[in-house]
Amino acid sequence: MTNSQTMKSRHTLENGSQSKRSVFSWSVSFGTVLSLVTLFVSLLAQNPAEAHTDKNLLNPFSGLQALDPQALVEQIEEGTNSAYTTNSLTSPLASAVFDLVRYMRLHQIAANDAEIDVTIPRYNRIEMFGGWVNEDSPANCYNTRAEVLIRDATDASKITFSSGNPCQVTKGDWLDPYTGDRFKLAKAVQIDHVVPLKNAYRSGAHQWTKERRCHYSNFLLDPVHLLTVSGRENMSKGDSGPNSYLPPNDAYVCSYLRNWMQIKAVWSLGFTDVEANAVHGALTAYRCDASHGQMTSVELNAKRAATNRMNVKCLENLEAAADPIRPAVRLPLPSPRTATYSADHPAEQPVTTSEQP
Repeated sequence: MTNSQTMKSRHTLENGSQSKRSVFSWSVSFGTVLSLVTLFVSLLAQNPAEAHTDKNLLNPFSGLQALDPQALVEQIEEGTNSAYTTNSLTSPLASAVFDLVRYMRLHQIAANDAEIDVTIPRYNRIEMFGGWVNEDSPANCYNTRAEVLIRDATDASKITFSSGNPCQVTKGDWLDPYTGDRFKLAKAVQIDHVVPLKNAYRSGAHQWTKERRCHYSNFLLDPVHLLTVSGRENMSKGDSGPNSYLPPNDAYVCSYLRNWMQIKAVWSLGFTDVEANAVHGALTAYRCDASHGQMTSVELNAKRAATNRMNVKCLENLEAAADPIRPAVRLPLPSPRTATYSADHPAEQPVTTSEQP
């Protein structure tokens, strides 16, 4: 073999070796990046709350991932198989975070209640929302109040009913989350609409059909929508929002705020500036962790879908009253408005059985 042939062979081998080393280098780099991305995604799927460790007390929920609520509604109504409508609780998408605080900020519709009241029909609880209904009839004789009392009792098997009315709960054992007190007599407790009917009416329910408002009033498919609480405490709350009422049980305040925001997001209701500022200030003042400002997209979708289910008894009541019936519709989200935020947060008596809005 000549010298020129030997040098050419050596040059070929060196080029081949360099090419292999280059390919190997790219392969290792790509594999490393892919492994890191996979690890990061798996950590988010296992515990999304741990992925958001922002300790800034001035904005404890800054940086949370948010999903567009209107897009989620459209996905549900269209019945598509998109990632937003998955029902698989084992899917990583089940951990996708919906930012309740961001929803609140984007759906401030007025400065205060007075600004809304001059633009909508005057509120009348009975005319607008009706009363308790028995959605399970004829399966049982329990109306919404009785259903919630049975559900919230410490031991439902020990509930006592009236001898003259087997549909009326008279005794049991209930722990009021608002005060931390226990009650044995049903007449001492009331069923609280966590977001009161009048507040919901101002926040967007004035645009709904009467059937949908009745459905809201009697909604049993969300365990935080209606709660058994002290009758006296419920009377004290009335139709107040977080700007003028928070539960006296400090240990429950963060959960109360989360439930308030969640119910409004589920029913596509708005907030006043005063209300939103108070919620934000209380989240900060009570040092609520990030989990109280979020829910999963799967949970949101499931609850929103439940709100669109027809309440047959509400329809029957309207038919009996000869009211014109219109199908329930999904209304557009309230028009957002911008607002500034502040971190400032502002012996047993007889209780009647009538319950406040």
